[in-house]
Order: sequence, then structure tokens, then C-alpha cells
Amino acid sequence: MTEASVQALCYSRLGLKLRSLSPPSIQSELRLVSQAWREGDLSGADLRVENLLRRHPNRADVQFAKGMIVMAQGDKAAALGWLSTSLETQPDNPEALGWAATLSLNLKNPEKAETFARRLTTVDTNNARAHYLLACALRDLDRIEEAISAIDSSLAIEPDDPDRLVLKARLLNSWRLPALAVEFYKRAMEIRPTPAAAIDLAQILLRESHPEEALEMLQRVSPLMQESVRPFDLIARAYTELQQFEAADSHWSLAEQFSPDRPAVLRSRAKAEIAAGRFEVAEALLAEGMEDDLEAPAGFLLLATVRKMKRDDLPLIERMQSLLAKGGLSRKHAVDLNFGLGKSFDDLGEYETAIGFFDEANRIGYELDPKLASLGRDEARAFTDFQIDYFTRERIHE
Repeated sequence: MTEASVQALCYSRLGLKLRSLSPPSIQSELRLVSQAWREGDLSGADLRVENLLRRHPNRADVQFAKGMIVMAQGDKAAALGWLSTSLETQPDNPEALGWAATLSLNLKNPEKAETFARRLTTVDTNNARAHYLLACALRDLDRIEEAISAIDSSLAIEPDDPDRLVLKARLLNSWRLPALAVEFYKRAMEIRPTPAAAIDLAQILLRESHPEEALEMLQRVSPLMQESVRPFDLIARAYTELQQFEAADSHWSLAEQFSPDRPAVLRSRAKAEIAAGRFEVAEALLAEGMEDDLEAPAGFLLLATVRKMKRDDLPLIERMQSLLAKGGLSRKHAVDLNFGLGKSFDDLGEYETAIGFFDEANRIGYELDPKLASLGRDEARAFTDFQIDYFTRERIHE
């Protein structure tokens, strides 16, 4: 929702609440507030509300009006404070609950958002947006199953809302149900094509080895986007996997030009080149990326995967060991680095050292995904082999 649409909605909501809740004298004052606001005079509207607050500091409708004005001025935290204060007096005000939940989500406070949204679902059970806001809060709390239930309630009321269909798709995808997610993305795209939904869908299609369909989806929405934010990397990846390398090269160049993270683009391209069987290209890209980005565990893992490490690579291996020893890595990066080092020492024939790194990668992996903790030692080793096994030329041709 744009700032202009939010402000326009604020105007209408403000007028509605003031007319319905205020006695004639306060209603007259707040009508003037609403008029000033509609005319774009936020300072004048704020001044009038401040005068009202001095005379009626505990009135929920005046506090609500103050919160809406402050939100229009761009101070989301202060706006949430005023709306929360108004809800202490009128806890069942649906407008205040809805905006409080929305602001809490914008302020990265999903706990508060859940409280406000859940209250709204009990106050107005047929409010589709209430269930949508609750689903957003639960998603941000990583309570995916509950979030899916909430978005299902929203879609039961408004089944063709594209924003809610996209949220359902994203929840299904995060729950590792990509096939179902694709269905909901496609439904949303039929109603209103949006770049965000198309990019999400294209990423799934590429992951599921449907580059032609992914490319069609991306080409459909790219003209709707500014050039600087177009998904050139995904378009290039699709072309690469379709082995249309000339078109791919031009889009990889555009991806590097516009991306703020060139090493990430190189890693993405290396993965695509590996999938296309161009191992030498991937190896050269990863080596270049390691020069640009000295702290790149993911790049090192890819390089160790595509290359059989030799004694000449010991300076790089030692640099990665030093990076690991320094600490401070995210758990995901620590897993990548341990797997990469394990593969490297396995290539060098130092198997005991390799096993130590693999075991450490598995230990951290259990923390990232508790489901893996159910694996026994033999199963864990098999999982490790799967993780590192091996896009190398030698193994591909075995």
C-alpha cells in the first residue's frame, strides 16, 4: 500500500470514527481536523488535535485521531503508542486494532501484532484483513502451521484476494510444499500480476527444473519494474539452464551491474553453470569471487564442490580455517565452511581431519533443522555424503 493510499484511507477512517463516537462539540472540532487533513494541512490538523488533547486527554477518539495524524506524518512508533493508548479505553475499536497490528508488523514487533490481530479476529470474525494480519504476525514468529490456518480463514472470506493468495503460497513454500505453493502463486498472478509474486514463483520453478516457465514468468513482469531492480540474475539463470549462453551472458552482466553484492551474483552464476555442466566456467567464477569476497563460506563450499582440491589450494584452505577459528559466523555460514573444509581435506586424503569437519557441520545442522537430530550416525554420514556429493567432473562421469 502506497503512502498516498494509506493517507487517503486514514482520512476516511478518521472521519468515520469521529462522527460515530464523539458528542456534538468534539465532533465539530474533529470534523475540522479531518477537513484540514484532507486538504493536506497536517500541521493544522495536528494543532487542532493537540488543543483537543489538552481539554480531553483521556478520550479514546481524540487519541485515535492523534495516532492517525502522527502515522500520516511518518512516525510509526509514536502512532502505535497513541493507538495503543486509545485501545486501553476502547479495546474493541476495530479500526484502532487493525492499524495497531499493521504498524506493529511494520515495526518488526510480531508479538504485539499477534495480540492486536487476534483481538480483531474476535471483535470482527468476518474481517478477512484481520485474519490476514494474524497470519502475517504468526509467519514472522515462525509459527507456520498456525499462520496457514489463519490465512485459510482469510481466504474463506475473500478467496480471490491476490495478496492473501501470495501469502498462502509463501507459507506453503516455507513449509517445503513447493508444488502447492506454485498453484497459489499462479492463482494470484491470474488475478493481478505482480513482480514480487512472479519472482517468488520463478525461484521455485528454477529450483524444480522448469527454466522455460520461469523465464516466461520473469519476462512478463520485468517491464513493470525499474531497470535497476529487475531480476536479471534469475533471467540469466534461466537462460543458462536452457543453454542459451549468449543471452545468459548479457543478463549476467546486467545482474553484476545493478547488484550491490557482486560475489553473490558470481555464486548464483556458478550454481547455474554447474547445473548446465560447465564446470570450468563455474570454477573460474568462484575463484574470482573468492578474491573479491574474502569471507565467503558459501563461495568456498561451492568451489570445493566443483574442484578437486590439491596441495596448491592449501593457502586458500588455511585462510578458510582461520576464518572459521575467528568465530562470529552465522550458523548457516559455519555449516557451509565446515562442509567445504571437510570436502577439501577429503580430497587431500586427510580423512580423519575431514570427518571432524563433517561431524561439526552436522552438529550445527541439527541446530538449524531439529528434524535432522532424529538421524542416527550412519544416516547422518549418508546425509553428509549427499550434501557434498559432488558435482565434480570425475563423479559426473563415473
